[in-house]
Amino acid sequence: MSEGLEQLLRSVLAEKLNPVVENQQKMQQDITEIKKTVGRIEETVNCLEADELEDKRKS
Repeated sequence: MSEGLEQLLRSVLAEKLNPVVENQQKMQQDITEIKKTVGRIEETVNCLEADELEDKRKS
């Protein structure tokens, strides 16, 4: 394959793949944030459950 054709092919591939890679990175960041949020929700639910159990014991 000629050097010019190879360079053109690399350029086209980079142009097409860069947005895909950027989207994948953004999705990974979003997933990380979702996991953190779910973790906080789980902690809150656990605290609420513990408080509810404590209230039942006092009743």
